[in-house]
Amino acid sequence: MPNSILPYQLVGKQGNTIETILYQSIQLLSKRGYSATSLQDIANACHIKKSSLFHYVRNKPQLVGQVLQSVRNHY
Repeated sequence: MPNSILPYQLVGKQGNTIETILYQSIQLLSKRGYSATSLQDIANACHIKKSSLFHYVRNKPQLVGQVLQSVRNHY
């Protein structure tokens, strides 16, 4: 089973914040689960402030929706 379920174009790409957010979200959500993963955890993994995260997503359910859409588009 591959390490990442993101499309190969998104893995390891530097400089694109939303792609980094999606990648880190998948990593954390798959390891910890929805309830145990906070937006602060995701921001920390992306090396950004939590307030900066809100420039890209409104809330956790929207972020998960974007993650699912990314996965759906890949497969």
